[in-house]
Amino acid sequence: DFGIWVLPEFRRQHIARRLLALIVEVPKREDRRLMITSTNGAMPAGEAFMRGLGAQMARANHINQLDLQDLNRDLLRSWQERAGKRASDFDLGLWEGDYPEEEIEEIAAMYEAINRAPRGDLQVEDYHWTPQQIREFERQERARGIQHWTMYVREKGSRRIAGFTGVGWQPNRPQILYQYGTAVFPDASASFFEGLQAV
Repeated sequence: DFGIWVLPEFRRQHIARRLLALIVEVPKREDRRLMITSTNGAMPAGEAFMRGLGAQMARANHINQLDLQDLNRDLLRSWQERAGKRASDFDLGLWEGDYPEEEIEEIAAMYEAINRAPRGDLQVEDYHWTPQQIREFERQERARGIQHWTMYVREKGSRRIAGFTGVGWQPNRPQILYQYGTAVFPDASASFFEGLQAV
């Protein structure tokens, strides 16, 4: 994975190509065959740059806009009530910011479930998160002023985490809420999936 950012006033001076030439030495040295990066429609020059390199788009993500003033909160409440009845064997919880230390091992296992997400045409290895990597990710977010929240679902009987989703927010882009990892463990019971179908 790699990323290149060039400030607008310095673009069209071949800076990105020069940076890429340095970056590409690493996968060459490590005998890797694939490099992955991303760009978005807010900066059309990014897509043009990648196409000029002969890069192939493997997966498209989308930015969705929701005007909270138009949000039907009654409909949301009805979804929550219906899901609560259908998934009564599960509790809903929220972690704000850093994950609790006493649960960090289970949270690392929770991150493994993200590997079940669709990858389009990307032929990549699974990601494997350690508690140390998660703590480093949190440290980097704090340094950048990013706040994040993770909603999780826990099975009442076993107390195991069954699924989760996260969001992040940056003060320098206050109008955007970023969707983080979302996954459901494959062995979660059928009642949980019925609850999901309710929403």
